[in-house]
Amino acid sequence: MLTKKIIKSEALWLPWLVPALIIYILFMAFPLFDSLRLSMYTGSAGLGRSFIGLDNYRRLFTAEQYSQRYWGAFSNTVVFFIIHMTVQNYLGIFFALLLTGKLTKGKQFFQTVISFLQQWQCLLQVTCGN
Repeated sequence: MLTKKIIKSEALWLPWLVPALIIYILFMAFPLFDSLRLSMYTGSAGLGRSFIGLDNYRRLFTAEQYSQRYWGAFSNTVVFFIIHMTVQNYLGIFFALLLTGKLTKGKQFFQTVISFLQQWQCLLQVTCGN
């Protein structure tokens, strides 16, 4: 009897997971795989397409006109990611310590300011609470 209750209660997550999985597949996984499929063709939908396999990728990495731009964009993305993650993580840890630390003087003041700013931001957004 007890094992049936445990098994039954373990399956309660399924109705919550299925809608999220469907939304993820529709708006994230399907467009990703469709983009990969389309990248293996040349032409456009109106003029017709022909399958060329990985030739687009070969040209991207080897042709001078595309290669420089690609690697420039790639390096800019890596630099942006590193700077963004570093600043975001250190600021997050700093504010968490500021708001929860026992040694912080004026902790309630900082909590009030952050709460006020969050509520003000919510008021300025049209979709807040919907």
